[in-house]
Amino acid sequence: MDQMEPASPWLSIAEACSRARVGRKVIYAAVRAGRLRAAHVDGRRKIVIHREWLDAWLAASAPTIVELPRSRGVA
Repeated sequence: MDQMEPASPWLSIAEACSRARVGRKVIYAAVRAGRLRAAHVDGRRKIVIHREWLDAWLAASAPTIVELPRSRGVA
């Protein structure tokens, strides 16, 4: 019986885009700006992103939900 290998923690750009539900330009811009960590593979061209790095970036980029007090209506 074959044991399944655990999924790799490394994501390609396409996989990171799918997981974050953003376009390639957003991922590349975040990497260039230093907001999202990435690792270079096979020289300079190919980059991969660790799932934990992507999740941390998403958490830091999430909008803050603020609950405003309800206003009292005038009858």
